[in-house]
Amino acid sequence: MTSHPHHSDLTSSHSHIISNSSSSSSSSLSPTRPRLVTLLRLVTLIFFCTSGGAYGSESAVAAAPPLVLAAMFLILPWVWSLPVALITAELASAFPDEGGGAIEWVIHAAGSKMGRQAGFWYWAACMTDNSMYSVLFSDYMASAFGIELPWVWRLALSWAMLALETLINFHGIIAVANYSTAAALVAVVPLLVLAALCAPYLEVGLLLNTTGRSTEWHTALAVLIWQFSGFDDCGSLVSHVQDPERTYPRAMVITICVVICVNLFPVITAVCVDQEWSHWREGHLANIALTVGGPALRCAVVVGGLVALFSNLNVLLLITANSIQYMAKQRWLFWSDALAAENEHGTPQMAILFSACFSGSLVFFSFPVLAEIHTVLYCFMIGIEVVVFLYLRVSQPQLSRPYRVPGGLTAAVLMILFPLGVVLTNIYFSAHSTKYMVALLSAAMAVVHLRPIASVHGLLPLPLVDPDEPTESNRTTSPRSIQRAEL
Repeated sequence: MTSHPHHSDLTSSHSHIISNSSSSSSSSLSPTRPRLVTLLRLVTLIFFCTSGGAYGSESAVAAAPPLVLAAMFLILPWVWSLPVALITAELASAFPDEGGGAIEWVIHAAGSKMGRQAGFWYWAACMTDNSMYSVLFSDYMASAFGIELPWVWRLALSWAMLALETLINFHGIIAVANYSTAAALVAVVPLLVLAALCAPYLEVGLLLNTTGRSTEWHTALAVLIWQFSGFDDCGSLVSHVQDPERTYPRAMVITICVVICVNLFPVITAVCVDQEWSHWREGHLANIALTVGGPALRCAVVVGGLVALFSNLNVLLLITANSIQYMAKQRWLFWSDALAAENEHGTPQMAILFSACFSGSLVFFSFPVLAEIHTVLYCFMIGIEVVVFLYLRVSQPQLSRPYRVPGGLTAAVLMILFPLGVVLTNIYFSAHSTKYMVALLSAAMAVVHLRPIASVHGLLPLPLVDPDEPTESNRTTSPRSIQRAEL
């Protein structure tokens, strides 16, 4: 009996979907794990994944005039944050039981080899991001006492912060989420008070005047893209979220509005108080607070900044560890069994420790340098994610998506153009030293992917992954993946 050609196409497509999905079966978190993250907890987790407030924006003030800053504060959330947030909400609702987040989505679309590449890009971006908060924390601590910290004390303070974050993360995601919920008030309220006290100094003519000031685009873009990035990071927490199909989209929109308010208003009003913008450095908002509100407000801003930065790193360390645990379950790393193991709180203890140690090795760099390196790495990862989103829309149109970005395929195509434009712009304006460092990292990743060829020819005697790495032929097919391939 001759098979119908259309039936053959469907069978081939079905097999392709199963092949791409099956690689996740060994790493999916147990569907019986309790989902304890509510809407409020998710909003605070996303808030500290992305921004945490205007703390750290001072470098952008020194790099660009207020008009450029205001335009970027108003435009970037909608052309950069919102598309990434909506893409994350759709993909998180499509794969609500998966623990790999963006890495898992790439595997579903392009297979395990591309997923491994995305995993290492994501890992590199997370490590630089974690170290940024450690460095910024020590800078704010120095601002609190009005001193210049020697480099030894700066390193010691950054490492001490990482050590404390590691201990908190050992107690699980609920401990992190509850701390973040309480910390959000401590971080946000001083910024809103500062904006209110600086508002009488607001001069529209001063904000519109750009004469005599050039824009250091590589620094301004790096810092502000960093301030509005991270909405995709919480995709790796989807297996912990209650009713993720509805909770994720609502949490994303709420967080974007909060992030705009706590970044735009404090900075734009504060630049009218201290107009020596070239002297602005990390922690300068505390000096503005002293001018308009006295020592009490200065203390509140410093404490708010320290709490926000501590919370940023607290959440990101957990997310980084989740991605490392996922890659370990895929057996892409050394000591995969140890990195994938969980303690009694359900947290990957060794993965958290590994993340903290590697992030600590990067605190020798300054904050602006780390910001540039991170945003270039992160932009590469976002470029992969938006392409994967569009590919899944085209190749798997009937995949169950409880939340779907509105507007159909045409709107999806138009929407990804905005973040891709930001990605290309940031790479174009990045400093040459940043491009060289990213090129070296790319070469290191290429070595990882050439490992099988090098091993065959005796050029690389030690494998970079466990020798018993599972192949496509011996992976088991995920029943949920088969169920989701609705043809």
